[in-house]
Amino acid sequence: MKNMVSPRQQRGFSLLEVLIATVVLSIGLLGLASLQTASLKNNNAALQRSQATIMAYDIIDAMRANQKKVEIGDYAIGYGQISQKSGVVGTDINTWKQELKQLPQGDGQIITNGLNVTITIRWLNISKNNQNSSHYETVTLDTQV
Repeated sequence: MKNMVSPRQQRGFSLLEVLIATVVLSIGLLGLASLQTASLKNNNAALQRSQATIMAYDIIDAMRANQKKVEIGDYAIGYGQISQKSGVVGTDINTWKQELKQLPQGDGQIITNGLNVTITIRWLNISKNNQNSSHYETVTLDTQV
């Protein structure tokens, strides 16, 4: 029983032990902060994709209510354009284009071939790796109205 330490010799943690524990805890907290940041970026990207998909379905629903105008190509429009059509078609397209501006630099195009329609929506997405680089995300929907 010679190896037993008396209570007087053991008085608590040394400064070195406290320093090591603080460093380990700090590294863990930095990892959690990084994970939270990545999660927020991915959630924002998912939100934008969901919004774009809903907006694509919005214009498709409007087109289904006006199939004769779709068939003759009145709903066809490209990126950066606004509709010069009057009436329901012009209102539908210009309202849709205005909604797309909720996305960062959001824009859309509609390609029609009879009742076959391709809706493409694009918006600016900041790259996860480099805050100075950016690229366009797109959602494309092919359907028949």
